[in-house]
Amino acid sequence: MKNILLLLAIFGTTANGLAQQFFYAGNTSVPTAIQLKWTRSSPKFNVEFEIYRTVKGEKNWKKINSKPIRPFDPAQPSPDKNANSADWTMYQQFRALKFNNKNDQRMAEIGFYGQAILNNNLARYAGLYYKDETAVVGQTYVYMLVVSDGTKKLPAAFSEPIMARAFQALKAPEGLLTKAGNRSVTLTWKRSDHFLFYHVFRKKGYEKEIQLTKKPVLVPDAVDGKDFTPSYTDSDTTLQGGMAYGYRIVGVDYFGNMSEYSLPSTAFVRDLNPPQAAQEVTAIKNGNKAVISWKSSPSAKCIGYNIYRSFLINGNYVKLNTALLPLGTSSFEDLIQNENLTHHYYVEAVDDFGNKAVSNIARIIGVDTTPPAAPVVSEAKTGKGVVSIKWRTNTEKDVLGYRIYRSITSDAESFNLIHVKPIRQAAFLDSLPPVAQNRFYYKITAVDSAYNESIGTVVALKLPDIVAPHAPILTEIALDKGKVTLQWETPPDLDLKGFTILRRTVSDTAREFTKITSALISPKVFSFTDASVQSGRGYEYVLTAVDSSDNSSKHSAPKLLYVSGSENLAIPQLLTADYDSSSRVIKIHWRMVGKDTAVRRYLLKKENDGNFMPILLREERDEYLLREVEPNSGEYRFKIRLLAANGTLVESNELNITVR
Repeated sequence: MKNILLLLAIFGTTANGLAQQFFYAGNTSVPTAIQLKWTRSSPKFNVEFEIYRTVKGEKNWKKINSKPIRPFDPAQPSPDKNANSADWTMYQQFRALKFNNKNDQRMAEIGFYGQAILNNNLARYAGLYYKDETAVVGQTYVYMLVVSDGTKKLPAAFSEPIMARAFQALKAPEGLLTKAGNRSVTLTWKRSDHFLFYHVFRKKGYEKEIQLTKKPVLVPDAVDGKDFTPSYTDSDTTLQGGMAYGYRIVGVDYFGNMSEYSLPSTAFVRDLNPPQAAQEVTAIKNGNKAVISWKSSPSAKCIGYNIYRSFLINGNYVKLNTALLPLGTSSFEDLIQNENLTHHYYVEAVDDFGNKAVSNIARIIGVDTTPPAAPVVSEAKTGKGVVSIKWRTNTEKDVLGYRIYRSITSDAESFNLIHVKPIRQAAFLDSLPPVAQNRFYYKITAVDSAYNESIGTVVALKLPDIVAPHAPILTEIALDKGKVTLQWETPPDLDLKGFTILRRTVSDTAREFTKITSALISPKVFSFTDASVQSGRGYEYVLTAVDSSDNSSKHSAPKLLYVSGSENLAIPQLLTADYDSSSRVIKIHWRMVGKDTAVRRYLLKKENDGNFMPILLREERDEYLLREVEPNSGEYRFKIRLLAANGTLVESNELNITVR
């Protein structure tokens, strides 16, 4: 079975130019009829097929179709009694489709032929189906598919051997197993060569069973000898924790026949998300007792609390309550075990699925109640996605280490502890997303052996900007008196520092752009004049934007200009452009400075926001009449372009007129 390649290979071809087919044979309800189906490997509708048959073990092939099998003409009436059948309409619509590109056509063909695999009517209309009604019951046959493109015929595929008998119901898929996850269920089952697709069904309690698969589950063939296990994951957001769901599957063969339902498999869906922790846990000494207080968990699914204690902050915590403390409880009393020991407490919130969430740690300090001094930061710097902080080692002899907290605001309540266990070194390295542009706040505290914690030292840092600005748009390039003038549009970035101009000579073999501006051009400047060009050469220019962090944008789209030599061409100068509304004519007048030796002369015309369009001037002249110019037609721009025999170009100044 080649089901993973079935759709992808619909349009593949062999080296001989005719396409390889996938060819299937199946029984029908009539014992003497065997149905045959194949895929179309060429989108061309001039391909036709013939069917040959032989008894298994013999070599005398006999053609069984009386005329070539080809697609039905969609312009003709339906070949079936029901002329308005949905299948015939779908076929007609598919054949009538027109496409703008080959990719759209390919996707539409894959979709149609994919449906034809499971719809015998569509397959028959498309010339991909034939029913052999001359089989002898009990005889085993092999069929050969022959394809022709009008010039040659070649065997395209052979069926598996099939015995002529009445269709037998497909056995149900086997080995269905379910595994519940966090509000999801994953199904697996044994793969069978009898099925092309599978459908999955689900039932909740006494509710009606529903089909989950809008699109069938396609199972790949073995690759490199390794079989794929069919699977499907039900992650419907309506799945409820604590509920049991029953699942069944059916298989679908190559002729659209569905198997019997598999044996059901039941999954009990769990909610693995913990509740929110109890808030603002405190521990206060009251005589020989510790009073632990807290604010309730905000989670509606929280059902109660447990209280834990340890004499070491990272030690083994012991549960103090024998039964779950009910909702509404906000305090708990514990007998202080040793006045010299620090007592550490936390509150555990529990939900109805047994998920747990641990609160912050509250302490009653033993004999040592003096915290260390706050750490003194000596260095704080950032790199690409990296934060590095160093501080001076505390001088207290009983300092156990340091705690690092992080936040994206300076709010004292917003800091989160990064490492529960104090770190020994007086340095910290943090990794962050390189493109993060918000400010990060770090708080460093010192912790002694009695777990007294110092006041925090807060450091605010921001990662370097590594996001390049947008590329500017080089809009105009013009030559005037031996100088090249560039104009551009500024990108929308707010932190622009300036622009850099780069140039390369068209004849350069390296083809590398070279910077021609020694310093950045101000972001408030929108033009630049290059006076270092040479006559008779072509130049290509690009522009880059630089932001305040020295990130450079991509190059703008390049613009090319040829600088002509005055010894080859005259310099045209546009003088006037006047509009006569009565004759609807624009009269353009110019003059040539120098001897006119051009072999081609053009008047370049640009209307409103369009492009410059050339008008060939067929003789030496100093004026041109642009006719049929309607009133109120807008702005017109004109330039003269001369072309020398050696390919050198020169352009005049630009002249514009608004026709009102």
